[in-house]
Amino acid sequence: MASKVEDTPYWLNGKTGVYGKPAPEDFSSDYNHWKNVVLHSYMNGAGINWSSVRNVMDMRAIYGGLAAALKDLKVWVMNVVPTDSPDTLPIIYKRGLFGMYHDWCESFSTYPRSYDLLHADHLFSDIKKRCNLVAVFAEVDRILRPEGKLIVRDNA
Repeated sequence: MASKVEDTPYWLNGKTGVYGKPAPEDFSSDYNHWKNVVLHSYMNGAGINWSSVRNVMDMRAIYGGLAAALKDLKVWVMNVVPTDSPDTLPIIYKRGLFGMYHDWCESFSTYPRSYDLLHADHLFSDIKKRCNLVAVFAEVDRILRPEGKLIVRDNA
């Protein structure tokens, strides 16, 4: 039996997903993609000591797939849906995950926490035309704990 984070929300039936496929297929392939990336890249060879990671921010969460893929680790994940992205936060909530909207051209309120790991999947290529990337990277530096990690997957 699938866990809540793996279940496709019923209201996605008959809709088109963020990546252009039927939404249930899009949702499943996103989850499978992140399970594969976490297992084969992030857990082995990324230089991350997962025993010292307590909290993670997915700076461009789509369906919450990264958080779902990390579900067996003892980490807390904040899923951030950029304000200029498709509205997928209800899907993230339906999975039982945390999340919020944010415009990365603005500062991020981190009180009371900072993060051990920030994950930016194609975020910078999406925002480079409308945001000052130097200011965004300064914000990333402020949000990360000392010795925190930043994973960037992008072509910007």
